[in-house]
Amino acid sequence: MASLKYGKPIWQLVAEAADRLEGEEFTSPDIVREVHETNPDVPEISIRSYATAMAPNHPFSGHWPSTRNNHPYFYYLGKGKFRLLKPTEKPSFDKHIKPV
Repeated sequence: MASLKYGKPIWQLVAEAADRLEGEEFTSPDIVREVHETNPDVPEISIRSYATAMAPNHPFSGHWPSTRNNHPYFYYLGKGKFRLLKPTEKPSFDKHIKPV
């Protein structure tokens, strides 16, 4: 088995960082700061890209279909804000942002 450059897949680092954040809403810069606390070598653009891809309703998540489909973890609220998907909530693959 090949070793991972950052110890874990980036999607997992992003998900774990979001779980550690306080408050219900957060932004990509919040996730970047949290990931960089323990993994400063992960490129900011990679973290931001994964955050977008992991929100299936984000208008640009379709650019990363594998991550979008396999790791739907966030709900995009619009204006750069995200929240975690609720355990009972099905991911929305609509490209339109629905109000919460």
